[in-house]
Amino acid sequence: MCISHCLTDGFTATEVVNSWAEIARGLPISVLPSLDKSSLLPRNPPKVEFPHPEFTNIENKSSSSNSNDFSKENMVCRVFHFNCESIKKLKSKAMEDAVISKCSTFECLTAFIWIARSKALNMVADQETKLMVPVNVREKMDPPLPKGHLGNGIAVACTISKAKDLNNESFSTTVGLVQDAIKMVTDASVRSSIDYHDLHRSVHSFGHTILATTWSRIPFGTTDFGWGDAIFMAPVALPIDEMVIFFPGNGKEHYGDMIVYIALPESTMKTFQNLVMM
Repeated sequence: MCISHCLTDGFTATEVVNSWAEIARGLPISVLPSLDKSSLLPRNPPKVEFPHPEFTNIENKSSSSNSNDFSKENMVCRVFHFNCESIKKLKSKAMEDAVISKCSTFECLTAFIWIARSKALNMVADQETKLMVPVNVREKMDPPLPKGHLGNGIAVACTISKAKDLNNESFSTTVGLVQDAIKMVTDASVRSSIDYHDLHRSVHSFGHTILATTWSRIPFGTTDFGWGDAIFMAPVALPIDEMVIFFPGNGKEHYGDMIVYIALPESTMKTFQNLVMM
């Protein structure tokens, strides 16, 4: 299937496909679509109450003398498998110095990939790099978006760090940055973002950026056209080069594992692979 993100997100796309599968099996649709977008309209007057770095450009502090120019290189996509044991090690490392008390698989893996990607791209020490994380806000809005909301129900969590800080700070600190960015996504920040976009007509900026998203909670696995549940789900290609997608392991033998899709300039992929091998 192919979708336009201007129209919908992955969660809604799944509900559409699951409804299609229910019709194919002669069943009534269990989740009726809602076209009501009134709760996501900009306010009048608009009120921007939060900074919105997801819309701002990152200054390029690299120069031809001290960094590589990847603009003319082929991008290659690779898939990395993190098993339960390696994820446990990452979580233990994240909590070594008591900066954080707990973390999710997504949070620690996102921090790990962000650090390794920045190193593989050989960013200069003062180069800022942005992490963006799409967050499902259907239940975070006040009131919550209606069941069956047909469209986008996500906001973007965002944090920025310098390459030297990613390299030198503790792993716990970087995981904390990821956690804090996600916690900042609230009803108030989402409405501020809507108003900011209405005022400036800005689009998300992807320079020196990694966009990390997890599809582990998108229920494609329950899609049944009459032949049983789906056994595998994956993207045909990464929508943008800056995106990193996380999937749960396939099958009972890989329960708790995580599959990571990432694209990088061809000359850097080997370096990245060496950095993430555990």
